[in-house]
Amino acid sequence: MYSIVFVFMVSSGAACYYLLNNNHSAFKSKVATIRTLVFSDGTDALEQKPNSIYERSFLWGKTVTMINDYPIFGCGMANWKIILPSYGLGSAAYMKNDSVRFVHPHNDFLLIAAETGILGVLLFAIFLIILLKHAFYQCYHSKIREKQIQSILMIFGLFSLIIISFFGMPLSRIYPAIILMLIAAIVVDEQNRITGSEIKFSPRIPLVLFLLFALSTAGIAIFGKKRLHGEFLLSDALIAEKNRNYSNMNTYLQQINTSVLPVDVTATPVSWYQGYCWFYLGNIDAAFNAFKEAEKNNPYHLKLLNDLGTCYNIKVIRMLPKITTSKL
Repeated sequence: MYSIVFVFMVSSGAACYYLLNNNHSAFKSKVATIRTLVFSDGTDALEQKPNSIYERSFLWGKTVTMINDYPIFGCGMANWKIILPSYGLGSAAYMKNDSVRFVHPHNDFLLIAAETGILGVLLFAIFLIILLKHAFYQCYHSKIREKQIQSILMIFGLFSLIIISFFGMPLSRIYPAIILMLIAAIVVDEQNRITGSEIKFSPRIPLVLFLLFALSTAGIAIFGKKRLHGEFLLSDALIAEKNRNYSNMNTYLQQINTSVLPVDVTATPVSWYQGYCWFYLGNIDAAFNAFKEAEKNNPYHLKLLNDLGTCYNIKVIRMLPKITTSKL
C-alpha cells in the first residue's frame, strides 16, 4: 500500500513541476484568472477571451440559482442547457454574442442537483458513499493480497471520478459512466464474497428480469437508431448549409423526425434549422411557422428569438410598408 502512495506522490509532484514550467502559459493564465476572481470583483476577468476558470465560476453561480428555483424535483433531465439563458449569459463579449453555448456547468454534482433536485443528488452521493465504504471494508478485511490491491484501485478510481466531477463532466460521457458501473459491479461482488451474503431469487424472477431487460433494450435500440439517423441527416444538412445549398439542406431537414430528435446537442431546435432554411429560400411564412414550433422546444434560444422577431417585423412591414418604426 505504501508503494502505491509513494508512486502517487511522485506522479503528483512531477505533474506540478511540468505544469509550473515556464512553457505553460495557458496554465499560468488560468492561475491568474483564479487570483483575479478571488481577490477582486472579477471585472477584469469578464473582458478576457474565452477562459474556462471564469466560465466555471459563472456557470456554478447560475446553477446554484437554478437549484434554488427548482429544489425538490429539479428542472428536468437535459433541461439545464435549455433553461440556462433565462438566467443571463454573463458580461464577457464572447458570451453575449451567442458564439458560445453551454451544455454543462462543468460540475456533475451541480448538474444532477439542478435537473433532478436535492433528492436526486443525495441518492447519487449515497450510492458513491456505499461503494467507498464497501471498498475500504474489503481493503482491510480481505485476506488475499491481490484483492486488497484491487480494492485500493477501486478506491482511487472512485475518488478520481468524484474529484473530476467537481470540475468537469465525466458522467456526461459514456466511457466514465461505464467505468463507474464496472467499479460498482466489482465492489458489490467482492463484498458479497467476503461477507458470504447471497441474494436468493425465485426461479421465475431471473426470467422476468431477462424479459424486461430484452424488451427495454430493444426499445432503446429502435429509438436510438431513429435518433442517430436524424443526427446524420442534420449533419448532412449543416454541410449543405455551409455550401449555401439551401435546397439540399431543406431536403435533409424534412426527413428528420422531430419527435425523436427535437433539439441537437446544443439545445438548438431542429425546427429552427428548418425555419432558417425556409427564410433563405424566400418562404417567410414557412420560416415563421417553423420558428414558432421551435420556440416550444426551446423558448430561450437567442438566435431563435431574434429570428422570430425578424419574421414579426417583416409581417409589420408588409402591413405598413411606410412606417419607419417597424424597419430593421
